[in-house]
Amino acid sequence: MRRALLGLAIASALAAGACSSSPRPRESFDLAKYAPFLQSGVTKKAEVFERFGPPESAYEADRVYAWAAYVDPQRGFRVGGQLHGQFPSDFEVVVEFDAADVARRGSLIHAPDTSGWARLR
Repeated sequence: MRRALLGLAIASALAAGACSSSPRPRESFDLAKYAPFLQSGVTKKAEVFERFGPPESAYEADRVYAWAAYVDPQRGFRVGGQLHGQFPSDFEVVVEFDAADVARRGSLIHAPDTSGWARLR
């Protein structure tokens, strides 16, 4: 009887472990396809802010900014203030600037596991 209970406990633990899943990493997409103006080492912060509007979040002593984004092949690409509450924002655009306020790099990240828009960690 004890062996049967022990076997059942082990089987249950293994089954529970098989069912648990680790968080899926966020997928990164080609931002250049949707925002070709944004070029590393070239584009100034002022131009990015002018095109995307004010960011939702700022990090790293205001060197990294993030905007909610919407991507759909039929309806297009919208960022930040262009969403106007009419589009779901399950993407985010993240841009890092150097000390001279020039874009160092930009990313388009799919974050479907969030309601609205994901906060960066």
